Amino acid sequence: KVHIIDFGISEGVQWAALLQAFAARPADRTRPRIRITGVASSSVGKDPSDSLLATGRRLTEFARLLDLQLEFHP
Repeated sequence: KVHIIDFGISEGVQWAALLQAFAARPADRTRPRIRITGVASSSVGKDPSDSLLATGRRLTEFARLLDLQLEFHP
C-alpha cells in the first residue's frame, strides 16, 4: 500500500508520473494499492470541495486507464 497526503493539492498532475511508474513495473511485481488524500490549496477559494472532487475523478480515471487501484480522499 502507498498512502500519499498532498497538502495544497490543486490539479494533482504531479502524481501522473508516479502512477505511470507503478503501472510500468514488471509483471512479476505486485502493483500497490494507492490512496491519495488531498488537502486543498488556499488558492482554490473558500469552498474547495468541487475542485477536490474533480481532481479525485481525474486521478481515479487516469489510474483506471493504467489498471491501478487508486482511492482518492478529499
